[in-house]
Amino acid sequence: MISGLSPAAVIGDMDGDGTSELIVGQATDDRVEVYRIDPGSSPQYVAQLAAFDNSGVSGSSNIAVGDVDPSEPGNELVVGEDGSRRRAAQLRIFGGFSTGNPRLLLRFQALRPWAASRSPLVFALGDVLGNADSFGQQIVVGDSKGRIYVYGVRQAAAVPLRRFLAFPDPPRCSAHRLAVGDLIPGNTGDEIAVGDDGTRQDGLVRVLDGRSGIPLLEFEAFSPGQAPAGVELWVGDVISSLPGAELIVGQGEAGGILRVFSVAQGVPVHVLDVPDPLHRTTSLHQHLAIGELIPELPGNEIAVAQIDPHVPVQVFHLDENGAGLIDELAANAAAAATTETVAIGP
Repeated sequence: MISGLSPAAVIGDMDGDGTSELIVGQATDDRVEVYRIDPGSSPQYVAQLAAFDNSGVSGSSNIAVGDVDPSEPGNELVVGEDGSRRRAAQLRIFGGFSTGNPRLLLRFQALRPWAASRSPLVFALGDVLGNADSFGQQIVVGDSKGRIYVYGVRQAAAVPLRRFLAFPDPPRCSAHRLAVGDLIPGNTGDEIAVGDDGTRQDGLVRVLDGRSGIPLLEFEAFSPGQAPAGVELWVGDVISSLPGAELIVGQGEAGGILRVFSVAQGVPVHVLDVPDPLHRTTSLHQHLAIGELIPELPGNEIAVAQIDPHVPVQVFHLDENGAGLIDELAANAAAAATTETVAIGP
């Protein structure tokens, strides 16, 4: 979810018919286009909507798909302001894809103006409450002051559920390095992982209980000086033989190291580093995606892109013994002219 020159894309079953749709958000305007994907045929255009009413306040490349409103059939599209034209604070949620009538269900200010910034609104979807109170997936938002907000959606209304500080101890980082997932299966609901944004320059990662905000564990993913611009975080079940999802920590702008940890038992275990045959210069959030790309293999795969559009996107399959390169996507085979973002949907 970034603001850049390239569109962002996610894949998901928007209308609940078992067929995946490709949702493309444009970085230069607020168009969102929906295409149906059928094996063996070209994507079929389904719908287009203006995420921000053609108001010019935001591009639409900051998107996610999930079932956030259980009163609506199918999944919803969540679009956040990208910070390109003003401080990003607003989220918009669209539904109605199952009826063929995509429409705006809800718009709300996820952040107050003093906590917003001129950068993409940082949010993730997850079940941090453990299916409590009949909400769908919750929307977890991080602000520039280190606060985390958890919202639920019910009957097309946003409900504030939780608010807490990720870093109450000084110096205070933002909560802009954020990921959500079932990292500790024995703990109810998904956990929220937050990382150093460069304020501390210590590679700190903290895992919080999503219901209370209480820190469950923290550790330094890199040695001092290895991630001075802050870390990047992802959560996904990439090693199927291990319980829960794994936490992937990147070196960010400082380098291309991608480190995989299991924290399922409440302590960080460094399982492996993702291979780096092409000598990555960075490990930015928008350049890694997790999803089931190879159905014949257990668990999810990791797709890794680089800033250089001439460098192929590499796909890795992981197990406890290591990570193997299983495929490469040549840059000229991709729809976008530059590799600004790579995404895999549910």
